[in-house]
Amino acid sequence: MDANRSPPGHRRGIERRAAYQIEQPLDPLVMQSFVAESTTSHTGITEYEKESIKEALSNLTDREREIYILIRGQCFSRQDAAKMLGVKKGTINKILTRCDEKIKIKKSTSLFCQPLAN
Repeated sequence: MDANRSPPGHRRGIERRAAYQIEQPLDPLVMQSFVAESTTSHTGITEYEKESIKEALSNLTDREREIYILIRGQCFSRQDAAKMLGVKKGTINKILTRCDEKIKIKKSTSLFCQPLAN
């Protein structure tokens, strides 16, 4: 194989993935159920999952939490969220990246965010 040619497959390294390709720190379906819980009485989410999400979101600022819930919980596109909040899409992307990092740290350090052993 020619040394100047790249191997077939993905062209970007894992560290340069697009925002939608990066692993999410909270399960999107559980997050959506958590948000839906505020409008309905039965969502299929356990009390432990509710407390775990509350704990994971606890160290986000109000603005970060608002954006995170809009995108991850209510499934708005980043473009729509940017329009609603009067900011640029890039700002939304930066805030989501910051939120994901904060949540990842919180999950790794908090006992309440650890998965239950079977």
